[in-house]
Amino acid sequence: MLELFGKNPNTLGLVHFIGIGGIGMSGLAEILHDNGFKVQGSDQGENDNVKRLQKKGVKVFYGHGKAYVEHAFRVVVSSAIPDDNPELVAARELGLRVMHRSEILAEILRQHHGIAVAGTHGKTTTTSLIYTILDYAKTGAGVINGGVLYALGSNIKASTGPNKLMVAEADESDGSFTNIHPKIAVVTNMDAEHMEHYKSMDNLRQAYENFAANTPEGTGVLVCGIDHHEVAALAGRVTNRKVVTYGLLPESDISAEGITQKGAAMMFNVLYGGNRYEGFKLSMPGKHNVLNALAAISVGLQLGLEMEVIKKGLATFRGVGRRFIRIGDAYGAMVIDDYAHHPIEIESTIRGTKSGFPDNKVVAVIQPHRFTRLESLMDEFATCAADADVVIVTPVYAAGERPIENVNREVLAQKMRANQIQNVHVVKDHEELNQLLKSTVSQGDVVLCMGAGNINAWGQYVVQQSKGVE
Repeated sequence: MLELFGKNPNTLGLVHFIGIGGIGMSGLAEILHDNGFKVQGSDQGENDNVKRLQKKGVKVFYGHGKAYVEHAFRVVVSSAIPDDNPELVAARELGLRVMHRSEILAEILRQHHGIAVAGTHGKTTTTSLIYTILDYAKTGAGVINGGVLYALGSNIKASTGPNKLMVAEADESDGSFTNIHPKIAVVTNMDAEHMEHYKSMDNLRQAYENFAANTPEGTGVLVCGIDHHEVAALAGRVTNRKVVTYGLLPESDISAEGITQKGAAMMFNVLYGGNRYEGFKLSMPGKHNVLNALAAISVGLQLGLEMEVIKKGLATFRGVGRRFIRIGDAYGAMVIDDYAHHPIEIESTIRGTKSGFPDNKVVAVIQPHRFTRLESLMDEFATCAADADVVIVTPVYAAGERPIENVNREVLAQKMRANQIQNVHVVKDHEELNQLLKSTVSQGDVVLCMGAGNINAWGQYVVQQSKGVE
């Protein structure tokens, strides 16, 4: 039976989640509910995560009110909840224990053979791939993910196997991933991101080092993507833990060769222990996803799985929400939704798409996410879409931030043009996007709707509007 801080579902009392509709919060609420705990929560409005919880019998309040926490025993928040939230204020006035969601995740992993995936990019996909392989191998593994796995229809699943394996995405954005103590820690890459929290690269490096050090001394395993120089350096600093490296560099413990792409699928061979294992396939485009697959393969091997089982499991991967998902067709072009919102992610997604569809026009629709991110990475954003045939920039998705002077779509578009990126447009809303695409795309083109905000809804709008035209 799952316990939280020494209490079981019969003795803990009601757990209230503020912002229960978020992908991370909803997953934790669901796994507690599935383990018999009394759970409720609140959010600004309804979404798919809220609907899923309500179908399971979880009570969800709309809006935020002090009365919602009156009968709670524990209150769970994320870093997105401001200090003046009425429920948080009331919880503190009532003397209730307020917990960060990372504390709940840490407690869950503590009672499992935990596998935690951290990194600037690729966390959700890598977590999904690890779970897919372990599920195919019938290990009974559970998962707590930052995206919905289409094979599950959810982003979480409780562990059912005797080994109590649990794969979890570890969020580095606010430093809370250092609260987690997994048996296996995966670090995919480490770029300058969320610097409003970390302030310096030295602080960021220290956080990842602390995350790695949280694995058990002597028996812990750190899986490192050493194609990234920061992760390679991290691997060199870790002591008293087993370090397993993966990547396309020849010195990697686990590497890939013979990489080819057909459409949105990658084919490759794996090199490990002096042997070549042929015929791997992953239904996601781009070499960056081959790296994510190598991370998953590395974990599978550390857990004692045969390479053939790993290969077959990888081939069953059906995708994860908002990671290169085809949401429909519009005016003859396929419309893809992707969560890419950092310049490196945008560049990799565009490049992977061009490799798979070399004879087709690729239209990159970029929704910058947060004014602070665009400001700090403006030069990188200005060059990240160089491989696209057409670039369309939308307004910044604020995510609660206030606008910053000279940090907007027009300035970004101007800087892109100054960097010799041709055919750059700006749009103000989903209707302008629809009209521009209607006059721009043709049969066989690919439209990439990229961002961490609501750009997926814009893509869906375009798909719907095109139905009466085609």
